[in-house]
Amino acid sequence: MTDPRTKQLDKRFHDVLRGTTTLEQRSSATRLFLEGLCAQTDPAKCIDEIVASSHGLEAIQTAMRADLKLDFLDKLGSDVLEYLLRVKGMGGDVLNAVIVKIVEPPIFWSEFYRAFENDNLSQRAQHVFASVLVFLLQMTNKDVTPYRNLASRLIDKILSSDQHEVREAGYLIKHILSTTTTTAPVTTGPETPGGRHDNDFHDFRKIAIIPTADELLSKRKPALLPASFLDDPEGKETRIRDYLDNTFRLLREDMMSELKEEIDIALKKKQGRHRGLVVDGIQLVGIYTGPDNRRTRWGLQLRCASDFPIFKNVKDKDRRTFLTNDHRGSKLLRHQSLACLVTDNTVLSLGIIHREEELLAKQPPIIILQIEGQVSISKTLLQFKVAKHVRLIQIDTAIFSFEPVLKALQKMLVLPLSEEILLWENGKPVGSPPIAIPQLTYRLARDHSVDIQPLLDTPKSIRLDVRQAESLLAGLNQRLSLIQGPPGPFLLSHMPNSCN
Repeated sequence: MTDPRTKQLDKRFHDVLRGTTTLEQRSSATRLFLEGLCAQTDPAKCIDEIVASSHGLEAIQTAMRADLKLDFLDKLGSDVLEYLLRVKGMGGDVLNAVIVKIVEPPIFWSEFYRAFENDNLSQRAQHVFASVLVFLLQMTNKDVTPYRNLASRLIDKILSSDQHEVREAGYLIKHILSTTTTTAPVTTGPETPGGRHDNDFHDFRKIAIIPTADELLSKRKPALLPASFLDDPEGKETRIRDYLDNTFRLLREDMMSELKEEIDIALKKKQGRHRGLVVDGIQLVGIYTGPDNRRTRWGLQLRCASDFPIFKNVKDKDRRTFLTNDHRGSKLLRHQSLACLVTDNTVLSLGIIHREEELLAKQPPIIILQIEGQVSISKTLLQFKVAKHVRLIQIDTAIFSFEPVLKALQKMLVLPLSEEILLWENGKPVGSPPIAIPQLTYRLARDHSVDIQPLLDTPKSIRLDVRQAESLLAGLNQRLSLIQGPPGPFLLSHMPNSCN
């Protein structure tokens, strides 16, 4: 049963829309109207009623300007905007009309973004501001130049926020600003790459193989195309690039799924057995670049708070030998294994272990961690200055099994057999292979039952039936053939030189 106050707020809201109650600047009626708006159970219906009413848009504009004090901006004003933005799937023009009425002319909006710029908003209100800015930048049939200019001025501040949600909005804003036009909207559906986090780009070749902390925190769906995109005739010009892009993202999503599950188990967010090493209370003590005669990619020197239990009963003089020769020691923090830094049960960054036995053998041990990406490095160094407790968690996901293939896909410019696999159309002849064997194909084409033992120099006689002969001829005369039959379907392509 609805409580009396909610009923009263609902009545005040609809009285204003019907015109039976008018709003005056700085009156208590404006606050009750906005509270009544937020009390509506269906945001889509609420917005439709505001636009349909001859009094609705003027009323919300008046109410949002009535009080420009920080308390209003941080609380009720942000409540209203947060409520309106819940309608993400509604027709853009309807929601545009309401939001534009609030921000133009920029009486309320100017005070709101100044409060953000001056760090006067709460964490929730900061997220609301960033979300509204994303919405304004994507409006259609509207000159968004003022909002692009504002976003360009504030983007560094947004991206440096200590809130993941605000940074996530910042990544999308940065992606939108990278577009060339000022009015073209940027699609943000799950199928569109770019702007979801700091490692999400339209060009898959720019994506770092090792994920960032914000990428792991992101709840946005991956940018994957359905298989039907290969059949779209309008996408023929970009089909090879799209195929490489989608293949990369699919394989990397498999890697990310394993990685996220392993991290959730390590952080005890999910049940399971964590197989990697956990080191509590590590400290940053320096930068490692390798010895003078064997320089390596630089990494962070992380000193452990205490010795590893595995060194129990190992003499000091034998510690390094234990790490290299003993099977137990050789498994400790294996070279090129993945690890993450964690503070307050949140992943700070991921990196690769550079195993240096001389440092691992120290008391306490020193671990070398090589972190990918300038943004991750900056965040990590800043957190080491302020965080009270940092852990290193070794991740047992087999990144090494994914990484070579993912890097090869990023470097690939030409796809072998693309004409036959991706661009072939019904009725189009398949090209001939680079190696021809006329002495076999000519005889077999004339007589399917001919003994091909002397042609292939096999120890036994070989006579094919009609279907087998047709399959073999197809494999020898075409660049690519699919032959189905015992022991199963297989591809025959580019016959080896030994058959010539």
